[in-house]
Amino acid sequence: MTRNAVKRGLLAKKPCEVCGEKIVEAHHPDYNEPLKVIWLCKRCHARLHRDDNKKVKAYAEINGKLPEGVESLGDRLQIKIKGE
Repeated sequence: MTRNAVKRGLLAKKPCEVCGEKIVEAHHPDYNEPLKVIWLCKRCHARLHRDDNKKVKAYAEINGKLPEGVESLGDRLQIKIKGE
């Protein structure tokens, strides 16, 4: 959906919101709003997910379970999209 919106000119790519790199990809904070994205370069996008995973794993250690809507897929975590 995001890629099509960019192709149609409905959504414009912007430089990475962290470092300013011009080659970017879309990060979706909420998959229920597929056109609401944060533009990040590959490096900053990976760093964001790595940091998010650390926070989720810390939550699980403290609370003895993963937060609602998050499931473990071995060495990585996945956020369940509502309705799936």
